[in-house]
Amino acid sequence: MGCPQLPGSRGPLMLVLLILALGARTTDAGFIDDLFVTLVGEVSEHLWKRGKMNLFDRECNYLTRPLVRKFELRYEGRVWCPGWVPFDGKSRPRANPDHAHQEAVEKFIQQVEEEKLVDPADIDYWRKNY
Repeated sequence: MGCPQLPGSRGPLMLVLLILALGARTTDAGFIDDLFVTLVGEVSEHLWKRGKMNLFDRECNYLTRPLVRKFELRYEGRVWCPGWVPFDGKSRPRANPDHAHQEAVEKFIQQVEEEKLVDPADIDYWRKNY
């Protein structure tokens, strides 16, 4: 179930509320439970992004998660490379999940640069190509 609107818009929320209101009129509680589980699964699948990425020829992880700040949907990004460095890159809360991810990558690259873990040429390459 996908909505054509952008994440953070009010359209999907209104659709969820409408479906819940219509579903609440039925006497079958199982239907409401199934609907709720399906909706939560769909929403979390589209708002949370996690996976693996290559940084400095190493396997790293990323996570972009939603949060609500001052009644607005925001996203925070995090990038870390287990087994290589003990730090991670974290973004500030951002309105756009892609911007949160990009800021987390940049923060991670900054820390790698400050610790002088790779050559400056490699730092420049990853900044330009990621």
